[in-house]
Order: sequence, then structure tokens, then C-alpha cells
Amino acid sequence: MRNPLRPVRVASWLALLVFVVSSSSAGAQTVRGRVIDARSNEAVRGARIALVAEADSTVASEMADDSGRFVLEAPAAGTFRLRVEHVGYTTVTVGPVRVANESFTDVVLRIAPDAIPLDALTVEAESRVPWLERAGFYERQKLGLGTFIDRAAIDRRDPRRTSDLLRTIAGVRLTSTHAQGVDVLLRAAMTSSITTRTCRPPIFMDGITVSHQQGSIRIDLDAILPGDIEAIEVYAGPAQVPPKYGGAHSACGVILFWTRK
Repeated sequence: MRNPLRPVRVASWLALLVFVVSSSSAGAQTVRGRVIDARSNEAVRGARIALVAEADSTVASEMADDSGRFVLEAPAAGTFRLRVEHVGYTTVTVGPVRVANESFTDVVLRIAPDAIPLDALTVEAESRVPWLERAGFYERQKLGLGTFIDRAAIDRRDPRRTSDLLRTIAGVRLTSTHAQGVDVLLRAAMTSSITTRTCRPPIFMDGITVSHQQGSIRIDLDAILPGDIEAIEVYAGPAQVPPKYGGAHSACGVILFWTRK
């Protein structure tokens, strides 16, 4: 018998193939069949099949059972289309399917899986330097008690000198009156009154003290090249200083330099 329904092409590789067989039967005009996966040949459970008239109105619909089977009764003889819908599969409408009076038409519907578009995901990854992680830099930064300058901020500012990185920090004063070059002073609050004083803070390089308030030798800030710095921490008063770097010499605050490894 000649197949009265040709396969219908759909976008890309997706396809739905229909095979129709008609024969006489006493009773109503019926369309029955099975929905299967075009890739695996397994039954597609829960697919919704609709019998659509020429006016694009649905005259009957049915949900496929566990074996992918369904039965639709047409209200009268005529020419119809079949629409198949299922989550994860492309929705396809095929036809025409010709249904005669008091007969049944068997169909096998093969539907192909369709990719389900998902909303774009934004993944934010925090880049951390292992050396700074071990030194506790990020933990202190999270507490937010001081001023933190990381490598990304240094690159954005592209400073000519290291002192340029400290120049805009509140409470920081730079001086070049001593023979060793550019020095740094912090305006720290005195513990006994609301007045303030300016004094030299201890400076640490990779956790080691390189100068302190009472030292006679001061480090020249601009002797440290900006390209050699991984991060800077500035604590402008004793209340901000982390316990690890506190003590008798930290009453004015503390400055920590971390070099690139």
C-alpha cells in the first residue's frame, strides 16, 4: 500500500517520521499509534499528541502511556495533522493524515531530542595568590580594618614610584627630608586624648621588620619598585593593627609590603 504521508523535514538534524496504515473497522474513525525516540528507538512516555483540523483547531488530544502508545478519535472523516510535544524534544507538526469513516489509522511517530536552552550562568572566580593566602592577606582584607592595595590595583594605577601608591591614603604623609630618600609618616590618634600626632610607623617586608619608629635607619620607599610589589597593607592607627604586627612600636600604625614571588 502506498504511504499517504511523506516524512516532514524540520530544522537542523531534527526529524519526525510517520508511517501510516489504514484498514476497515466498525465504529468511529480512530488514529492510534506509538511515539518513540528517533535515536534510541525507546518509547517516549508522557508525550502529548494532538489531532489538528485544517482550521488549526485541536479536535482531540491524548498523552502517551508508559509504552508510548496513544489512541485518538476523530470527530468525523477527513484530513488532519498530528502535533507531538514533549519536554526535551522538539515540537513537531506533521501531515496530512487522512482518516476514513469507521476506520483506524496506525502511526509510528519518531521524534528527536532537542537541546533545552538554559539561562546564561555568570561565574565569578576570585583569584588569589597562594603566597598572600598563606600570609593571611585575604583574611585581613575581609575584616576591612586597613587599606589594601593588591596587584590588580597597582596595575590599574600604573605608578612611577611606590610612594605614589601611598599618597592618596587618608592619614598618610610622605616626606623626603632624610638622607635615605622618601619616608612615610602616619597621623595616628593618641590613646590618651582626641588629639593626633604624626609618627613613623614600622614597615614590614614579607613579614620581616625593615624599619620601625625608633630605628635610626629608615627604608627609602621608592627604592622598592612598584613592579616588585604584590600587595600593600596600611594600618593608619593602633586600633587597626592586626595582633600579629602589634606591640610597643605599632602605636602609630603599621605598613606591610608583600613582594612578588
